[in-house]
Amino acid sequence: MWSSGNKQQPKPGDLIEIFRSGYQHWAVYIGRGHVVHLVVTGDGSSVPVPGEMGVVLEQKLEEVVGNDRWRINNYLDKKRKPQQGYAIVKQAIGFIDARLPYSVIKSNCEHFATDLRYEKPTSRQRFCSNYIFTHHYCTALFAVLLLNEQRSNNCIVVTKFKWI
Repeated sequence: MWSSGNKQQPKPGDLIEIFRSGYQHWAVYIGRGHVVHLVVTGDGSSVPVPGEMGVVLEQKLEEVVGNDRWRINNYLDKKRKPQQGYAIVKQAIGFIDARLPYSVIKSNCEHFATDLRYEKPTSRQRFCSNYIFTHHYCTALFAVLLLNEQRSNNCIVVTKFKWI
């Protein structure tokens, strides 16, 4: 059905995880082949700069996915009770064209999608940032994003990084 060759059939309200080069992008399936997602640019393919605003878009799943792999990933269903599909879709549609603050750590596309499904924003990327601060490891790109993010919040972060 979609260009990625994925044979999954999402249901309205499902979370869609899209595997971009170096990161995952998240969207909420609303039916008829469409998703709603939070992006910084029009195509959701670039890394945001701290302080940027995001915009919520409705697009065809196949357009958002492009040639990337994707999967249905309602990974918190066993820990949290998801809202009903119609309620998720109604909320998602209500956000279309809204401009929202975007932060890789605090309010990214995964936070947006999980908030719609579970009424609590969650991102595994945040756990990754905690791991980085605890264990002092990160990649060069993520280190720069974290440092800029902390500076934009008027925080001083002193930590050691091991470049891997």
